[in-house]
Amino acid sequence: MQWWARSRLRTKIFLAFSALILVLFLLTLGLTQLMVSRLVQKTLSDELVVTGEVFRGLIAERVERLLIDTQLLAGDFALKQAIVESGYDPKTLASVARNYQQRIGVESVLDYG
Repeated sequence: MQWWARSRLRTKIFLAFSALILVLFLLTLGLTQLMVSRLVQKTLSDELVVTGEVFRGLIAERVERLLIDTQLLAGDFALKQAIVESGYDPKTLASVARNYQQRIGVESVLDYG
């Protein structure tokens, strides 16, 4: 610490203020980083919640549509007649399934062929 005692007052003041400015600069950078990361996490969390709600709504809508289509198919006399008359022939049932699959526009009808 001999150099400190021998240095001029101007140098001591300069070093003290430089250290103070450096500390304040680092503190400001740290606080800015903390606030930005919190904001980003909150924004992402909010967007994920909204996306989840939209996805749940879409799934619920599709489930409802499939249930209605399934109920319509279950009550369709022509479908019942085709199943009975075919004697459960796999090729006929596959053809009927493809036909109804195209009519209701879904991919969930089982394919027997």
